[in-house]
Amino acid sequence: MASVKEKVINQALARIERRLTSIRGVLDANPLSDLCEVREKAAALHDACFAGDKRDHDGFIKGLDPLVKEEARLLRLAKRQLRDSMKLIDKQVELEFERGELIRELSMIDFRNSLRGS
Repeated sequence: MASVKEKVINQALARIERRLTSIRGVLDANPLSDLCEVREKAAALHDACFAGDKRDHDGFIKGLDPLVKEEARLLRLAKRQLRDSMKLIDKQVELEFERGELIRELSMIDFRNSLRGS
């Protein structure tokens, strides 16, 4: 049976892992190449809706709306990376250090429990 201390440590580890996943997601993202892909899709949509004598304004606007939202999201992510990357890296290092300490503490608890059980 897990002690209260082990439960608290496991909860803290779960929170740290969630935060690290979030930070890694921002740092590892490549929004500028994704932005190029979104703009290529918009150009292809334009070509499809306005090829030859075809003029599908409504279809173009409906297809363009999600691309505009995706472009805005990617631009926000790129700005965040540019503005906050050093802070995020510092936070990532701090969280990884805390995670290591918590894992070490869990190992010590397991070691003590194994000694008591022998």
